[in-house]
Amino acid sequence: MRRSFAVTLTLATLLAACAVEETTEPGTPSTPSTPSTPSTPSTPSSGAAPHTVTGLVLDTKGRPMAGAKIWIRPALTTGLVQTRTGADGRYTATGLIDVPYYAQAWTEVTYANQQYCLRLAMPSAGDYDAFTPTAGAVRNFRWQLTGRIPDLGNAYFGGEIRLLGDGTLKQSDTVEVTLTPTAPLVDGSAAQTITRRVGAYDFLYDVPVGQYTASVVAIGRNGARSPLKVGPNISPTGTSMPLAFSPSGCGNDNGTSRAFIFWGS
Repeated sequence: MRRSFAVTLTLATLLAACAVEETTEPGTPSTPSTPSTPSTPSTPSSGAAPHTVTGLVLDTKGRPMAGAKIWIRPALTTGLVQTRTGADGRYTATGLIDVPYYAQAWTEVTYANQQYCLRLAMPSAGDYDAFTPTAGAVRNFRWQLTGRIPDLGNAYFGGEIRLLGDGTLKQSDTVEVTLTPTAPLVDGSAAQTITRRVGAYDFLYDVPVGQYTASVVAIGRNGARSPLKVGPNISPTGTSMPLAFSPSGCGNDNGTSRAFIFWGS
């Protein structure tokens, strides 16, 4: 009797354990914590903080330029902001308001014992347009010896030369101008000889700023070549002359004055 009761009790215990195992539901997973909201970055995707303009200035070889002069100029009012680049070629102009601005930059260099203030280029034509710095803006610059200045129409980063003569040639006549370098260019790079054919009273545009010896040859209709006398004034005396571009200061143009070649037969 006792043995039967023990067996019965053991079976009841096993059945109860199985029932518990079958009816117990898996534990409810813990509710995941709500991820924290990422903090708002201090600078927008443009790379500049609100109401600031920042950028990088490079020389003709792509190296950072220290001491470049930066102007952030209002398009419609006063309030010019001026700054300069640091040793890393970077600058930041702060405290701007919600009005349109233009960005301009210059490099100041001593060349041939003269102080030049040469305007710097920007990567794309749209960078020369006015912008409002509400969300911040980036304006980069690079020293460029030649090429068109987009916001000045028919103007170039290179120098300009005007030909004037004694009247023995017609406006439609052709001359060949040769500029032979006598020194490195204003950025220290090697200069190349330049030869161009233009009208006898025409202009030469976009000549890299440097020091040259200039000569002019008249080209006849049959191809005959006649060397002309040249000089820096209306009384040319030799077949060649020194030619350089004088500095004109910091301005909208390329920073040099027009050079002249006077020719005579």
